[in-house]
Amino acid sequence: MNSVIDLTGLGFRGREITVSTYSCSWFNSVNDYFYDILDGRGAKKGEGVALYIANKTGGRGAQANGGGGSNDHNGGGGGGANGSAGGLGGDRIPATAFTCACNAPGVGGKANTYSNSANKIFLGGGGGAGHENNQGEGSAGVNGGGIAIIKANSLTGNGQAINANGATGPADCFDGAGGGGAGGSVLMNVGTYTGTVNVNAIGSDGGSTNGSGTSNCNGPGGGGSGGVLWVNQATIPTNITYTLNGGAPGIIASALQSNCPVGGTNGATGGTVGVYQCWFEWL
Repeated sequence: MNSVIDLTGLGFRGREITVSTYSCSWFNSVNDYFYDILDGRGAKKGEGVALYIANKTGGRGAQANGGGGSNDHNGGGGGGANGSAGGLGGDRIPATAFTCACNAPGVGGKANTYSNSANKIFLGGGGGAGHENNQGEGSAGVNGGGIAIIKANSLTGNGQAINANGATGPADCFDGAGGGGAGGSVLMNVGTYTGTVNVNAIGSDGGSTNGSGTSNCNGPGGGGSGGVLWVNQATIPTNITYTLNGGAPGIIASALQSNCPVGGTNGATGGTVGVYQCWFEWL
């Protein structure tokens, strides 16, 4: 290896923000797992291995390993998944009992199953979008990492890296924040190693939020899960240094609302650590 192999952000796509025109109210209950994206009650689900279903592309339910989009109002999107689960998006905390809330943020993507019998590998799942009702104030979900398949009789690492990370997390926003993308998959069918090769399949962090008024304690995004390393030996070779960490949840970066916990996550969670597998059927 004389250079980095980089598949960062080349997995399933985090989904874009859509502006909701749904009129939230403190007495509304918007807690279903899917909605038509056009009615504004749910942000877009992140892309995953399952096909989208017409009129069900919005809402908090996970799109297989894609993170769910937050429900109304201004909650955070769920993180994407791969061999382990993505993180949950954060709630919107109402300023008073009579202002809009979100207690149904995006659900983290579901973990895929890896086994020789299934003989499948997967792209990292995309993060779900945060819920936005003010143009340009929310943030989209983040792309997951791609797939690297390395087949060689021998590999000289030269200290180089194979990266299948989720894409960089979204910038801070004011409405609901997007979920992180999951790390992708690295499959190593290598006979012998010389030197060190670094394998990274790290999940993206969820987006953070800022408070722009005295009733804007909106939901951060959940973190994407770590990815997958799969080798054709009984144990991970000592020449491979690997990092499969999940992404952190977003936080409340600033707030003017008195009951909004700066530095807190409003219930958003990080993506779980990825998985490694030993032995595989090379078909």
